[in-house]
Amino acid sequence: MLQGTAQSPEDLTAGFEGHSLSTKEYRMLLEKHQKAIDSASSSTDFTIRYLISRCARREGKAVTNEAEYRSFLENFTSDCVLLLGQPQWPAAELVVRVYSLHALELLDDEKADITLKTLSLESTAQIASHIACVRQALEVESNTKKASVLCPITTLSSVEDIQLFHKTTATLISYLQTQSDSNGSAGVISLYVSTWASMLIAILLKLKRLDSKRHSNGSNGPESQNCDGSTADEHRQNKIHSYELMDDDATDVSGEEDGSCSEYEEATLDGSLRNKKASIKARDIAEKRRAIEACLASYMDIVHR
Repeated sequence: MLQGTAQSPEDLTAGFEGHSLSTKEYRMLLEKHQKAIDSASSSTDFTIRYLISRCARREGKAVTNEAEYRSFLENFTSDCVLLLGQPQWPAAELVVRVYSLHALELLDDEKADITLKTLSLESTAQIASHIACVRQALEVESNTKKASVLCPITTLSSVEDIQLFHKTTATLISYLQTQSDSNGSAGVISLYVSTWASMLIAILLKLKRLDSKRHSNGSNGPESQNCDGSTADEHRQNKIHSYELMDDDATDVSGEEDGSCSEYEEATLDGSLRNKKASIKARDIAEKRRAIEACLASYMDIVHR
């Protein structure tokens, strides 16, 4: 039920056509998908808060159906913990995350009902234990089968990481499409796509800002100058002219020229390295943007297949 509350945009994959959009268009697209996630999060938060409120005592006195609600909340959270990592139930993670926040607030509240504190402590211990077991199992699988664990994408992620994320998430969407009619898990694909799209679009915007900052810093700066203020061409012409004027005894002039040349060559080398690094960074940003845009385009192709 909670998975179905993710109100996706009218066209879930609008803007995923695989070409660059303007910063304004990306921001509008990000806002649409964040609204879908916020809808599911707010519904989950309301449900958890309501169940907790029905489990709490009023002035030390039991309320109507208190035991039944406490039992329901305990079973509900336990089921969601067991469903963590199951591809058909992404809302399980949402429930566990929201419930954990409320449970920690109850544990910190000195005036909270003792029975609720006990329930919160038991539930958080179960959640922590389950997560630890899952992480251990993943580490063992990674070591034995050399399997790659899917990690969130950031601006520091490599192109290979983005491509792995693309391949894994696209495979999951394709699988869910074949299962959606049989398991009745409405909204699963919408929740997944909106979550991933929000992350990927946010990274695209950061990459665009980095690229704009690189251009504004003037990657094509003024022509390199020698220590005496001459440009590269002027320095070469001066060097040729000094050689023409030199005789066999002009060792001092030659020595000065060699020192000047050394300083010039060092400055030129530094500038060359800076330009090379800037070029590599620009190419890296462009490749990451293309990889993310290809990922979004593949979601569109799968959803509309």
